[in-house]
Amino acid sequence: MYNINMKALLLISIFILMSCSKQHEVKLKNRKYIINDFEFELRNRRIIPWKVGAKKNKIISQGFMIEALAPGLTTDSKEILFKEFGIDSWVYRMIPKGKSHLPLGYLFYEFKYVKSRETTVYMKLYYHAAITSSFRSLVCPLFKHRKLINELIVSDNTQSNKRLVVKAGVKYRGRVEKVSFLPIVFSGGQGLEGKYEIQIALYNSSKKTIHSNWYSASEYITVANESKVYLKSCAGVKSKSKINKSQSYDIRNMEIK
Repeated sequence: MYNINMKALLLISIFILMSCSKQHEVKLKNRKYIINDFEFELRNRRIIPWKVGAKKNKIISQGFMIEALAPGLTTDSKEILFKEFGIDSWVYRMIPKGKSHLPLGYLFYEFKYVKSRETTVYMKLYYHAAITSSFRSLVCPLFKHRKLINELIVSDNTQSNKRLVVKAGVKYRGRVEKVSFLPIVFSGGQGLEGKYEIQIALYNSSKKTIHSNWYSASEYITVANESKVYLKSCAGVKSKSKINKSQSYDIRNMEIK
């Protein structure tokens, strides 16, 4: 009985250690606030399937979803950041890796929702043909979208300097989505093959200012290859969908300027 109880306690202890997130600490050094040994990781990824065709018996892809960590901060650190800079959130951006392309989208997550146990944020990168629920309701996708993502590969993203340096705020006037119960969806256009990374920084949500260097997650995602699915029942079909003219889904309107 003693051995069984000890094993049970050991398993519980391991579970608690694995589920609790690291609480980062802000320190003052040479008149600068710094977070050393910073950890930011991706937790999961998943291809989002899409049943299409007249009988919905064919599978293509809407895109993919990424689950990213929301790093923990000590209570004292959060108080310092808010008192000195008004920082109250993490801001994330998804960006093609190794290219000069603009970020595909931004979102922010307030510190008050980050728990001592591991907290994650979800975001999706979709083909433009799947960017709205009205688009996704079509059995014959718009823009002749017929692509299927065959594989998502996770690779290590080496960091040379594992720290965040707190800085004076830089104003962004573009669109920054607030994390809600539903994952934020960004448009990747008509093709998603390539490498993508998620970056994080400190953020003042009321003034919309960035207050640190951008830090890349310790992993990046590769859409290794796409294949094209033939939809016989959609041959010659012109799909129509009502688009809300007050809301633009052009990638350029999602960038931060």
